[in-house]
Amino acid sequence: MKAFKELEDRLVVLIKADYGFVSFSHALDQVHAEHLDPLVSQEETYQFLKTASDLRNLLSHEDNIAIPTPSYCALFESYVEEICHPVKAEALMTRAENLIFAWDSTKLGELSEKMAERHLSHVPLLEDGVVKGVFSSTSFFQYFLEHQGINLTPLMTVGQLASSLDISSHLNENFVFVRAEQPAYSLLRYFNKVQAGDKRISVIFVTKNGFKDERLLGLITQADLLKLPVFERRFLKGNN
Repeated sequence: MKAFKELEDRLVVLIKADYGFVSFSHALDQVHAEHLDPLVSQEETYQFLKTASDLRNLLSHEDNIAIPTPSYCALFESYVEEICHPVKAEALMTRAENLIFAWDSTKLGELSEKMAERHLSHVPLLEDGVVKGVFSSTSFFQYFLEHQGINLTPLMTVGQLASSLDISSHLNENFVFVRAEQPAYSLLRYFNKVQAGDKRISVIFVTKNGFKDERLLGLITQADLLKLPVFERRFLKGNN
């Protein structure tokens, strides 16, 4: 009941109700219809919470008419936690101090070895802490296309590939910037291609306000999103 009341209070806040009593079902319907929360906006979540509301109403009139399983209760509490206390982008990101970076003076041989050792596919190119480009496993291919040949040595520097590393000029990849406080659940959409032929989002860069000219705080890859409660809930649903 405590979790249900917390969710009810949160829904009322989201609809900015400034009039008397608002029922849970009314607040839930409005939040869903007006897309006031990314999680409640999803039909699957909405239907689950409607069922939970119906179940609560039944139990309030007759205690023994149904007994929610522990996994069902855990699933409900997972929804409540994410809606009332959403995970932020900064909680999922790999922080800057734990990343490998490249600069114009970085030797290609040294960088390639580090990437291979740590199984990295992308390394940000920085200038005064700001992302100016991205060195990726496809950078050599792009360099080859642009120069109709390739003549690179381990002692050459990242700066000598500058035109192939610019953040906006990657052939098959895009990179986006988000603010540290952005709800992490909303980041899932970045990794879904809208239509065939679209560039894929490879990395999400996190800065204080989501601007490209700000100091990099960290980055998020698709693998990092596996930490979101949405994936834990899939496991819980399988046990209901």
